[in-house]
Amino acid sequence: MVTMSAEQCPLNPEVESFVASIDGVRLCAAASSLRPGVQCRLGQLIVGGYNVFFDIVFTDGVTWLARFPLPFTCSSLDAADKLLFSYAATLKYIRLHTSIPVPEVFACSSRLDKENELGVSYMFMERLPGRVLHMDDVRSDVESRGLAVLAAEKVYRQLAQFVMELGRLGISCCESLLILCYTAALRFNKIGSLQENPVGSGNFEVGEYYNAAILYPPARGQIYEASLFKGPFSTTSDFQATLMSLNEKYAGIDEIDEGCEYLRSVQQTRLLCLRPEISPPQYENGPFVLGHDDLSSSDILVDDDHNITGILDFPGTAVPLPALVNYPTVFFENACTPFTDKKLWPKAILGAQPISGSALNSSEVRSLLMEHVLSRSQFYLALSQTWAYSPVEGLAKKLLGRDDTGGSEVSLTSEL
Repeated sequence: MVTMSAEQCPLNPEVESFVASIDGVRLCAAASSLRPGVQCRLGQLIVGGYNVFFDIVFTDGVTWLARFPLPFTCSSLDAADKLLFSYAATLKYIRLHTSIPVPEVFACSSRLDKENELGVSYMFMERLPGRVLHMDDVRSDVESRGLAVLAAEKVYRQLAQFVMELGRLGISCCESLLILCYTAALRFNKIGSLQENPVGSGNFEVGEYYNAAILYPPARGQIYEASLFKGPFSTTSDFQATLMSLNEKYAGIDEIDEGCEYLRSVQQTRLLCLRPEISPPQYENGPFVLGHDDLSSSDILVDDDHNITGILDFPGTAVPLPALVNYPTVFFENACTPFTDKKLWPKAILGAQPISGSALNSSEVRSLLMEHVLSRSQFYLALSQTWAYSPVEGLAKKLLGRDDTGGSEVSLTSEL
């Protein structure tokens, strides 16, 4: 998700109208009520793909972020609220069970709450230090490219260790009870969105599957919201079938698929999901873990030495273990930089250090999951993102256009 300040780019009319509807005085009063005796003011406005943010600048130097879902990027206000509260639950959960640097949540309020005087849903959260990952073109500068390669390798080594943490699932009998509680907490038996029920209770559970990507465009999200069953899903195939059905119905809207290319790609995904390269059968019933399925460069904060200082916009969905090691979305960004060099991700995952209780500690397991990681990543992107369907035809030719009984396997080297 690309973010920009209001000063960098003029606001489109819909964003401008929504921002104008936010009462700054009441917003500051709500923030100050959480820090009695400390006044605040509104700072910079930041516009994202699905949300807008205001800096909340307190007189003692502390800065928070106020996050507001953009109502016109989602199928309904109710769905936008579900995404917001799932995000809040996920941030709390990750801070509780991992060392991944995500923002602290100070408050989350629905537009329907009696105490909400703004009339719009919002969240107060920590403003993490650092800057978003730069995706500068370094083709013409040998020295800059060398430094960028080192920076990319460092960033991806850190991300790989975060993946190892999210893969914590079990424990050997010789380890302590404390570790048992710590690792078992990251295991889920269904695919869906993380929820805290009731809010503030510390009781977390997996509920219906909601993701910003599948609720956009709004017409697609409305089809999904009308579905009889939205999870949680007990198997990988049930989850995939629901999204494929959604995409088929959305492709049936004439004006969005005049050439039927999207529909053909959707139909091909039904065959692709049966391939073991895409859906390893041993993970059909889990384990399921929290994953970040839309990690773009603007979701990664780093300092000047490329130490990761923050991970943003964690979607809060439990996913199949193989999807946890999929390529982050940053690798598919349109930029000529080492940060999009697809050889770096398998190298980082295969070289990650074991973490107590992680299901990914075995080098054999990681090698298996990384063997077809590019194909699986393209499949999952096409499943959830309407813009990502173009590689599906080539993927179908590669995986479906060979002898299933005697054809040679696609190696990691050939994929990359």
